[in-house]
Amino acid sequence: MLWGWTFMVYQYATIEEISKFETTVGGLRIFDITGQHPFQHANKVPDVLRIPHSNKESSFHIPRNALQRYQTYTKLSVSDGDRHFSINNSKIEIQLRQFRVGDTLKVQIMLYDRSGAPMTTGGDYVRIWLREKSTKSNVNGYTIDHGNGTYTGVLTLPWAGSPEIIVSLGNTKEHVTLFVNTTETHGLLYAMSSQFISSDGKHKVASKCSPLFDGLANCYDNSGCNLTEINYGIPWFCCRPKSKYVDCNDMKKIKCTDESNYLTNDMLFVSDVRHIRFPPIKIRVNEGSVSSLQSPPITCYDRARVDTWEDSTPAGYYLHNQWISLHCTPKFRSGSYSSCFKNKRFVVLGDSNSRGTFIQLATLSSSEYKTTKYTKGDHWHELLEAENTDLNLELMWAPHNAPLFVKDFQGLDTMRSVGSWLDEISNDRPIVVVIHFYYHLAKATLEVYKAMVRDAREALLRLWKRAPDTVVFIQGPHSITYKSVIEPLDYIRRCYSQIWYDELKGLHDKLVYLDWWDMTAGSENIDVHPSEEVQMDLTQVLMSYLCPSH
Repeated sequence: MLWGWTFMVYQYATIEEISKFETTVGGLRIFDITGQHPFQHANKVPDVLRIPHSNKESSFHIPRNALQRYQTYTKLSVSDGDRHFSINNSKIEIQLRQFRVGDTLKVQIMLYDRSGAPMTTGGDYVRIWLREKSTKSNVNGYTIDHGNGTYTGVLTLPWAGSPEIIVSLGNTKEHVTLFVNTTETHGLLYAMSSQFISSDGKHKVASKCSPLFDGLANCYDNSGCNLTEINYGIPWFCCRPKSKYVDCNDMKKIKCTDESNYLTNDMLFVSDVRHIRFPPIKIRVNEGSVSSLQSPPITCYDRARVDTWEDSTPAGYYLHNQWISLHCTPKFRSGSYSSCFKNKRFVVLGDSNSRGTFIQLATLSSSEYKTTKYTKGDHWHELLEAENTDLNLELMWAPHNAPLFVKDFQGLDTMRSVGSWLDEISNDRPIVVVIHFYYHLAKATLEVYKAMVRDAREALLRLWKRAPDTVVFIQGPHSITYKSVIEPLDYIRRCYSQIWYDELKGLHDKLVYLDWWDMTAGSENIDVHPSEEVQMDLTQVLMSYLCPSH
């Protein structure tokens, strides 16, 4: 049974608001963090979890309604354990009939709680997909939230065979609620710290930090440092270092403090109810006019970039372990990658999964590493560079800035914002940019993600001014179901996709959005890092948009 929770919701503080509390003493930039500030207040919001979603809005790869639910989650009560989801009491129904390739199949899903009563609001995140293990085939579907505890799962049937329908509850609304309130209180799920180093290098002091001003508590002398500027404009605040030899401007490194977190027993309890599967339902799909769906005739290269922001599920499907796109045809001859890579500079930025994209690009282009080649177990958060001199090709990968959860103190010179990296890129040849942030930022507030995306947007605008032909790819979130991953990613990934969509409005015709969810959800990816095979499939989709058809 969960105990009752009462939360004060803190509105995100801007730098301008914080500056009102900032003072300069002997060259130190400090601010008082005691007491209640004017921007700490609870917002009253309507309950939007009862609003039914349409089929069209539910089918979009990029949701349009995820962010409007955020404040509602901060208000939900999770104290009555009997009202939580029960897999044993919940039901799924399907009308069995003759199915053919190309048909749309619908499944009715009714969620019940532990007391046996039906759920009366929406806000839980239900998955549905189709798989046939014997042929290594699968396709992801989507669900429609009717706002009353019932959902409709929708599947496209792309191949003939005997697949089974899988339905699972990805994340509950109670899970999302406790996560949102934890990050809104502390700024992070796990504590992070910065290291302050004196100018002579003799004195090193660590101090607790957070991207949320209100997340700092029990600071030395009740004061802290506004280090947003040092963190390349992304919100970052630390307790004032407890040493006369260092000041706020001496922050040099950042790390995650593994032994300290803000996870309560209630949070751990509700997060344990995730990715709970209903018993599979086996069906028979007969051939129709074809035995399997094919890619449409338009090539990915010729497809309008703006269309990638308006796509619907499924993006494609796996048939005999081969990815088949349902949005465009990747038409290029074997070996034609060489001409596509020639005379280009690839800039890949973000986290370790964008590093995976960099590795696949280096492999496809037969490039040699200029820096030490990454191997599993090494420190991954360092600049990587590769080149193919015969093709006049250069590639680089670099990590984003804090919050980046590294276990050892890492220098700020290596963990930089996307804007900082892009501003230094030479435009002596055509540039291809790939950006992906995801899992590290899933441990922080949505405001941090928004700040990262806005930084990227402004940097891209600057880059396009001096290199107008730059091609940009935004690599979307992927499915992760690993048991130790407690973040409610089925909700968070919707928010992240919508943030990209909203913040880049007016630029969609200049960028390609790479959906990675369908590819990884249908194939039941578990790990934080999808397999190299799936990474390569995504990279080949990327190249299909970059390479002209032949």
